[in-house]
Amino acid sequence: TFLRADEVRSGLYGRSVVTFGPARGKVLNASCLSVGDVVRVAPNAGLGHHAAAAAKASASDGSGSGARTAPSGIVCKVSESAVEVAFNDRTDDDALREALEAEPLRLEKLPNDSTHRRQLAV
Repeated sequence: TFLRADEVRSGLYGRSVVTFGPARGKVLNASCLSVGDVVRVAPNAGLGHHAAAAAKASASDGSGSGARTAPSGIVCKVSESAVEVAFNDRTDDDALREALEAEPLRLEKLPNDSTHRRQLAV
């Protein structure tokens, strides 16, 4: 789904809470996301000049890896028209702002480390 950042506000403990909505005015298919999921925001570089912009951004990273660390956060609200994500307080505001400038965006579901840690503790 192609997303755009509709609103950025300050949330609990100073975290940045971003409301994502559909970039093309369609109903959001958020059935694969639920509250508590860990997600990363990334440019949806599947079409034309968006792919070139993403390649340029990763090349300008300077780390040599070709991949920029995208901001990650936790889904705090899901509806048919929007998904709200609370970004970690460790997230650099400049990196978050830069990531949100790309459009369209996508949310990538990440594995939750806490489940893995619980299994290792047993």
